[in-house]
Amino acid sequence: MTAETLQKMWKKWLIDIGKSETNIAEERGKRQQNLNRSIKQGSIKYVELSDIVEKYGYSIEIHKKP
Repeated sequence: MTAETLQKMWKKWLIDIGKSETNIAEERGKRQQNLNRSIKQGSIKYVELSDIVEKYGYSIEIHKKP
């Protein structure tokens, strides 16, 4: 996955849950700029991203490509 793909998926997910990136960052005790940078660069840790999405009833799975 590219950083660009992650960023697009992230933006769509935020719309789906009706939250802003600022809301998510505040809930995590982070600054919005720092969260945005890690998403934009694709450098967010898997565990951190998983924790964020699981809070809203989503999950991240690793699967083998067909």
